[in-house]
Order: sequence, then structure tokens, then C-alpha cells
Amino acid sequence: MGHDMRQAIHLLILAVIVFLALPVVQSCAEESGALLENISFDRESSSRETITFKLNGPYIPKIFAIQGESPKVVFDFYDTRHSTSVKGVMKVKGNLVSAIRTGMHTDPQLKTRVVIDLVPAGDYDFSQDFREKDNSLIITIFHAGQKETKQQREQPVGKTKKNDLVSEKVTPSLGKVKKEATAFPQEEERKNTPPLVAPPVGSEKKPSLSASSQLLIHTISYEQTPDKGEKIVFKLSNFHPPVIFGIEEGMPSIVCDFMDAILGENVPEVIPSTGKFVKQVRVERNVNSHKIRVVLELVPNRHYDLQQVFFKEENLYVLFVNSSDGADAGNSEKP
Repeated sequence: MGHDMRQAIHLLILAVIVFLALPVVQSCAEESGALLENISFDRESSSRETITFKLNGPYIPKIFAIQGESPKVVFDFYDTRHSTSVKGVMKVKGNLVSAIRTGMHTDPQLKTRVVIDLVPAGDYDFSQDFREKDNSLIITIFHAGQKETKQQREQPVGKTKKNDLVSEKVTPSLGKVKKEATAFPQEEERKNTPPLVAPPVGSEKKPSLSASSQLLIHTISYEQTPDKGEKIVFKLSNFHPPVIFGIEEGMPSIVCDFMDAILGENVPEVIPSTGKFVKQVRVERNVNSHKIRVVLELVPNRHYDLQQVFFKEENLYVLFVNSSDGADAGNSEKP
């Protein structure tokens, strides 16, 4: 074999090695940053099932529920990719969960969306807990009315990513959302606020709560902003974001449930507005469950975007309401 032939074969082998190495380098580059590494399902009992999201850091998703003939819970992990080991569709043999669907979106912002399809039978609640030692977010689905266990209450909690807010404790029954409720994805507010610490998720109700453990809502106010639409500002005693869901039928509304909370003396029951999106804000007290419900009544026949941000130093939780007319309301169900 001549020298030229040996050199050509050597160059060919080198080219093949370089070519084969390129996908590995590209894959490593793609999986840098926030990564959803794995999703697993476990049926703890006939009435309680868990979904575990394994991440490479303390990243908390935005969560909203959709009720109807095909009820589901949607998780949006912003600025997060998923590994190749995460299946697009996981068929599970659960009594409550029928499938887990995952997809990655890049427009208008990078996110991984996970949709948990529920069996359309009965009302459901869910709770979440972040396990800091292995960066695992554990979602527990159970029938409405059941209590969380002590073990779930005592799970350690990690830190959230900058500006990521957590739907805390147990959500209201999905059955309370009328038909196909308009989903309000909780978009990230792009401000340089300090990292937040997530509160414990899923606690067992106690007969009484100490003053130090309860959230105090000092004030609630309505304001208009030229670039962000209309905003509701909550002055809180600590980081304690509410559970949020939307109601489309009848009077369209955004419902915010602050669990284990009390109101300041000067918070009115009705906060009027002069905007074109929010008609008024109603504040309801539930003394027995230690819950404060804040309802944003919206102008009908519009599509809405909801953004939320927490300013740590001032303990301000802010909801921005803006119109997104022309948006496809059904898109919220796609993984």
C-alpha cells in the first residue's frame, strides 16, 4: 500500500472520529443550564399517586390546572431543556393519572412543558414538594378532601430559580374550575431580583396556627402601568405566593388562594378598578380553613396573559394582567 494511500486512509479515519465526536459536543452544549433529567411515576395507593421530576438544579415550574372532559395539570419549566431519556408520552397505569406528556418549546421563550393527564372521574387536589438533596420536585395527586401526611410536610425544600414563583401547598379542587377554564401560564418577570427560597409544600391542617407561621397580607392595591397592563400588588409578611387558577364560564376571573393566611385590618372586601381588563378585586375570608381568596373579576370576551413576580426585599407579590387577544386558548393543553 503506497504512502499516499495510507495517508488518505489515516485522514479518513481522523475525519470519521471528528465527525462522530461532534454530536456528543453538541449534545453537551444543549444540555448545559437547566435540565429536566428524568420523570418517574409511582402509585402509592389507589387514591394517591406521585410524579417525580429529577432536575440538575433547584428549578421550580409554573403550574396551572385545566378542568373539563379531559382534566390535566400543566407544568412549564422556563429556560429548561429535557434530556433524551425523557419520553414524549408516558402511558401509566394509574387510577388518577392516565398519561404524562412532555414537549420542548422555543418560541417565544425556551421552556419544557409537561402535561399530566388525569382520569376524568371525581375532583382532585395536588401538592408539591422540592427535595433539595437530589433536586427532585415531587408532585402528589390525590382525591379532593384528603389530608397530607406528616412525612410530606417535613420534606426539605430547596431554593427557587431567580423570579420563579411556587404554587404553594394544596391547590383548590380542580372540580371548582368551570368547564375548560382559561389557563393563565405564569410567565417569568424579567427583573434582577434576588433568588427566592421556596416555602414548604403540602402541610397537614392544624386546629390552630401560631401568628409567626401564618402569612399576613398587609395590603392589596390595584394599579395601572403603561407597559405591563394592570397590576394587583400584595404587601406580604414573607414569601408566600398563592395557588392560582382561572375561571372562564360566567364572569371570567383569576382566583388566588393564599393558604394559612390572615388579612390586615385595612384590607377592604372589594377593591374597585378603573382599567379595561380588571373590573374589580374581591377579597374573601375562610376562617375555618385559614384561607384568603382574592378574585380578580375580568372584562369578558378577551384572552389574558398573567405575569407574576415577587420582590424579596419589600415582600411584594405582584400580578400583572394584560390582554393577549388572538392567542389560541387551546394551546395551553399542548405539551
